[in-house]
Amino acid sequence: MRRSARLPLAAAVAAAALALPVSAGAQAPGDPVPPAPGPVSSYVSPSGDITLRTRARGAGQIYLELGAQARYFARYRLCVSAPTRRRDCRVFTLRRRGRIYGSVVRWQRSFPPRGVGTYRVTWSAEGNRLGPALVFIIR
Repeated sequence: MRRSARLPLAAAVAAAALALPVSAGAQAPGDPVPPAPGPVSSYVSPSGDITLRTRARGAGQIYLELGAQARYFARYRLCVSAPTRRRDCRVFTLRRRGRIYGSVVRWQRSFPPRGVGTYRVTWSAEGNRLGPALVFIIR
């Protein structure tokens, strides 16, 4: 009797998993590599005033981007956790970029590469995290 109660749940979970879109960077074996690099992950605050993004451009160049509608803070802390679980943090300045404020950090210039795998990125300002951890993948 218990098995029959679990079967519909298992079928529903399997159907939901099939309906989910494949996130950027996740591929099944044998799938072709996407032709052009694009956003690996991004976040927009509920109010829309803060945006965070990790972006791959060109031949493996990774950019860590922050955008803000106003200058809510002058400096922010950017932390990158490597696949080895080692975490490196740096402080960067928020600058005016046209009508918004922002910052673009080139990962290779500011943080040491620590091998292949999934890297986690967090942004914080004045002791508060600005959004969820985002990821990028080095192959």
